[in-house]
Amino acid sequence: MIIRRLLAYNLRKIKALEIAPLPGINLFWGENGSGKTTLLEAIHFLHAGKSFRTNRFNELVSHGEQQFGVRGDVAFLIDPIERPRSFKIEKTRQSTHIEVDGSSVTSASVLAKSLPLLIVEPSSFGIVEGGPRIRRSLIDRASFHVEPDFLKNTRGYSYALHQRNQLLKTRAQVKQLFFWNEELARYGEALTVSRNRCVAALNEVFAAGTPIDDIVGNIQLKYRQGWKETLSLSEAIRQNQSQELVAGTTSAGPHKAEIEIQAGGSGLARIASRGQIKIVVLMMISALVDYIYKMAGYRPVVLVDDFSAELDGFMRQMALNLLSQTKAQLFLTSIDDCVTITNGLNIEGRFHVEQGQVGPLSPSNQFSQLGK
Repeated sequence: MIIRRLLAYNLRKIKALEIAPLPGINLFWGENGSGKTTLLEAIHFLHAGKSFRTNRFNELVSHGEQQFGVRGDVAFLIDPIERPRSFKIEKTRQSTHIEVDGSSVTSASVLAKSLPLLIVEPSSFGIVEGGPRIRRSLIDRASFHVEPDFLKNTRGYSYALHQRNQLLKTRAQVKQLFFWNEELARYGEALTVSRNRCVAALNEVFAAGTPIDDIVGNIQLKYRQGWKETLSLSEAIRQNQSQELVAGTTSAGPHKAEIEIQAGGSGLARIASRGQIKIVVLMMISALVDYIYKMAGYRPVVLVDDFSAELDGFMRQMALNLLSQTKAQLFLTSIDDCVTITNGLNIEGRFHVEQGQVGPLSPSNQFSQLGK
């Protein structure tokens, strides 16, 4: 996927923005507080209809304004002849309006499906250091793009889990548990198959060797499905039901799954430095780009906020090499100028950000149509 044009207005410090990103690496550099991360937020709005930092309208809209908006033209291929799709998101305090190719849509999942995106930002250290929900979410994001029924299975499982937990808590109409047990098992088994397939694909990449194997040991993901490996999910649900009626909650299923990231057989979080953890996170993102491309035929857009943080010169170059090999469209932010971090690598797009201004800002007449 390629973002050919990005426009935004009244988004934090960005009063008016129009840029034409390049297909490869796009680097945005400037001082802290200059608006670099806001630019990535604008791209994230095209993917999810929301920011990855906050949902608070007051923190997103420019001071004194009542609305902000983002628009983008997204193409499937680099070919300039291809007609891009047009995305438009406008938010006020009361409402969010989303359009794709001029037609209103009511679900942000349409955006996510149309513009696949992976992001690395300061909280992404949680992929290694945080709880299992963060790692499950990363695997699920990739599975959403390659498994046609993944969204249906996710929603089906979440609904069945909610209904079953309500019955367990109230102990009312316990006879209905049989139905929801079957629903939970059906959707839960399907989710687990998808997750196992994705984890296996990542492990295949890591087994071929990674740039930091000699430093921390071989990288491997260990997937624990959330119930005893010797049982089917249906069997585990039936086996646990008596205790769950006492506890009032479901104790077995993919919502309890864990994905441990190991290095040399030990938990990576216990032995690696922050810089090494960041490299592993970038390796996972790179492997997921490859997985999505092999399974779905396209590469997601990749955002990396504060790229140079935690990385020395050697690791910085290692990270750039990893990312460039994905052949995805990349958006990197850094406080360093492009010359400092390129080190011979071809960075197609170079943009300086200062006080919400990106490069030589000169909005076209087309931008004036964004709010109409």
